[in-house]
Amino acid sequence: MAIVFAGLCFLPMRGLCGEGTNLIREGGFEPSLCLEGYPWRKDAWQFNPQAVGFFLDPASPKEGRYSARLKNIVDNDSRLVQTIPVRESRLYRVSGWIKTRSVSGLEGLSRENIGACLCLNGTWIRSPDLKGTHGWTKVEFFVRTGENQKNLPVSCRLGYAHNAVTGTAWFDGIEVRNVDVPKGDAPLFEEKKKASDALAGALFLFSAFLIVTLRSLWEKLKRKS
Repeated sequence: MAIVFAGLCFLPMRGLCGEGTNLIREGGFEPSLCLEGYPWRKDAWQFNPQAVGFFLDPASPKEGRYSARLKNIVDNDSRLVQTIPVRESRLYRVSGWIKTRSVSGLEGLSRENIGACLCLNGTWIRSPDLKGTHGWTKVEFFVRTGENQKNLPVSCRLGYAHNAVTGTAWFDGIEVRNVDVPKGDAPLFEEKKKASDALAGALFLFSAFLIVTLRSLWEKLKRKS
């Protein structure tokens, strides 16, 4: 039986099979430079030292030597983002561990008051969130890639769009794996093509049509002469 949360479908672990390798790079936040733009990119609604802090924390990680710590000093939406390559029309499980301290905020425009979670950046596809103070808690969600979808923008997030919070969240053991469960049980992620791509496609079709038409007219003129 699937569990529905905030309009998304989260599947129980029973019955999972055929898991692939972890596609996330440095999901344990071990190298000293892993938060310096590669593989994790820092971002925030208010991106300045007076509003947010990003740290590698050696104090009580879930696994390994470090965890990533995000601290919203003021109401904010902060995140660590990693875009990973994936294959189209596949099912993926995004999972990891989150710990929180004093995470709170006003009810957001989404009316969900979202705290700390894992998500796909720029979407509402996410894991269950943690607010208040919690010890290390495993969270996860499943997502299907659409046709021609080549990447997933995975985010460790404190706050959300139109949903700023204060407090501290730790993240560790982040994983993204291809799994084998029914496709109908997870939300679809498919980036829409840019308008420029659509225009380029239309111009190509028009050019092809024009060439065929002109060639046909030329052949008719040759036959008449």
